[in-house]
Amino acid sequence: MGKERAIGLMKEHFGPNNAKWIEHTMKVVSYAEKIVEMENIRYPFIRDVAILSAIFHDVGIPIAEKKYGNREGRNQEMEGAIIARNLLNKLMVREDIKERIIYIVAHHHSEDAIDGPDFEILWDADLLTNIEEGRIDMEKYPEEKGFRTKSGEILYKVIHKSH
Repeated sequence: MGKERAIGLMKEHFGPNNAKWIEHTMKVVSYAEKIVEMENIRYPFIRDVAILSAIFHDVGIPIAEKKYGNREGRNQEMEGAIIARNLLNKLMVREDIKERIIYIVAHHHSEDAIDGPDFEILWDADLLTNIEEGRIDMEKYPEEKGFRTKSGEILYKVIHKSH
């Protein structure tokens, strides 16, 4: 899969002025790996897509902030899909994996677009990270936008107890 090379490209893309987004991304990757393990995902396609989607899910933030003056979800998704395609081309990722990752990056703030376990893993990993970082208060978060995996729910209970 080339996970380390993908992380290197993501860090290079964000650059030194976006350390908080690199840190956020690395937390999402860590949660995605935990969920993959806890859900006992053995199919390499789903595993690779989930992890690479976690690595590239927020690459649109710097461009969205520059171009639109904000990092709204839709702007991130639009810009992120273009950047993810370029970075995945550099990695020479298999075409079917690349297209799936681009779909997820292009919709990672759109819960109605979640259509498979790879996307569910990224959704839950990002949600867990945003809760941990204080960006989302689960007391005010709509229940229907909640976790998509049992493992996400379990990990939330662990985080919630520690805060």
